[in-house]
Amino acid sequence: MNYDFESLPIVPNDPHSTCFACGKGNPKGFQLVFHSDGINLFSKFTIREEFSGWSNLTHGGILATLMDENMAWTAISLKKKYILTKSMNVSFKKPVIAGTTVFLKGYIEKEVSHREIITISEIYNQSNELCATAQGNIILFSQEAFHRLNVSNSEFLEKFEKEVLNKL
Repeated sequence: MNYDFESLPIVPNDPHSTCFACGKGNPKGFQLVFHSDGINLFSKFTIREEFSGWSNLTHGGILATLMDENMAWTAISLKKKYILTKSMNVSFKKPVIAGTTVFLKGYIEKEVSHREIITISEIYNQSNELCATAQGNIILFSQEAFHRLNVSNSEFLEKFEKEVLNKL
């Protein structure tokens, strides 16, 4: 994987979001920042020591969360839609050591329909070894349809549209 993605444009996000995975307003969260080349989505994350499971190995749930967020933002940024993850399959290929930096790559594998896509997320270690992959079925929503779901309050949705969707 090419690690020189930080020169690519940053995917816009709400600077005050409290999302555990991508929110700058959540001091305990991952605070992921994504970059895109228009086909792929990239990020990096240094695994904190407290995210270990066995000994110094990163807990699989942490890796799954990173990949879920990577797939979600892949869909949001490339399709310019609201999304919800319908399903996700994770495969762990190589242990990830806590305290190290990992690199994420996400892309759309297939368009199932105008409302559903299949995304892929990959995690690489600093030696460019593939450590984990995930495949997700992502459901796409128009702004109107997502508002009708009533899963978020209108103030949040208006802010997300202003800070993210309208800037993509």
